[in-house]
Parts: sequence; C-alpha cells; structure tokens
Amino acid sequence: MQPADSVPVGPSEVLHGGVAYTTEGRVPNTPNRALTIEEIAGLVENFLCIELSGAGRADREPEPAQAADRRYGVICGRQSAGLHG
Repeated sequence: MQPADSVPVGPSEVLHGGVAYTTEGRVPNTPNRALTIEEIAGLVENFLCIELSGAGRADREPEPAQAADRRYGVICGRQSAGLHG
C-alpha cells in the first residue's frame, strides 16, 4: 500500500498483524522497518525547515529560505553549524 511497493517505516520495527482493506480486498498488513539514525536526522531537518519557514502553515505566508536562515540559522537541505554543531 506504499508508493512503489516500498515498506512502511517507523521508529522501530513493529509487527502489528491485522489486515488492510484495498481495492483488491483484504490483505495482511506489512510490518514497518525501523528508520536509520540518518533517516531520522533527515526527517527532523526537513520538519524544521518546513516549520520554521512557515511553508506548512495556512495561517501565514512562507518565509524565503534566506530570511529563515538569518532568523533561525537554518537553510533547507543544508546543515547549519548553529543547529547541528
């Protein structure tokens, strides 16, 4: 049920059993694979970039990346010494 038949991910491998309902009927749930430390770090960085720039919020206009970097020390897609050092 994941894009490109990939395996679902989570903070750890979870065997939860049960079934999923698809257009082809009921199928067994796929256990998720544990995220790696690098994947978790990347997810956190992506979240911070989106949250700090306001890109994911409907209540305000997104900030340009340069303004967000000056304000928070973050540029999306690049580690900042202030945040990761």
